[in-house]
Amino acid sequence: MKSIKGYATIHIVNLQTSNAEKDRTELKADCEIYKNDGEICITYQEPQENGTECARVFLKVKKNSVCMRRMGNFKSVLTYDEGKITDAVYQTPYGKIDMQIKTTLIDNKLSDVGGSLKINYILYVSDDEIENEILLEIKKEQKI
Repeated sequence: MKSIKGYATIHIVNLQTSNAEKDRTELKADCEIYKNDGEICITYQEPQENGTECARVFLKVKKNSVCMRRMGNFKSVLTYDEGKITDAVYQTPYGKIDMQIKTTLIDNKLSDVGGSLKINYILYVSDDEIENEILLEIKKEQKI
């Protein structure tokens, strides 16, 4: 059963560690959030790295897994499944990059009215091992 879509604000912080170097990126955007067959679904747009086109991002969140689909010039389908290693492909206009994701934690406190989500994972690309922590907060807009 599908609930009515609600509009909200999403705030995402990504903390990344590779070779003892730390990087932090943040994004705030408007989003849609709703529940569909027990899954929390979220859609939003984010600017592409080259700054020319926005990417549409779709998240499907279950208790212990998250699927993120990014559409645009840079496409990917990433599956975070707590305690498991999943394969992923990052498609760019210049070719594809094969990756693996080892999800170590999913802390899901989302509902169709907002909440928070934390994902800790290790990204394996070629010979690199990159630790990531995604913190996501959603606040539904209040109607006046």
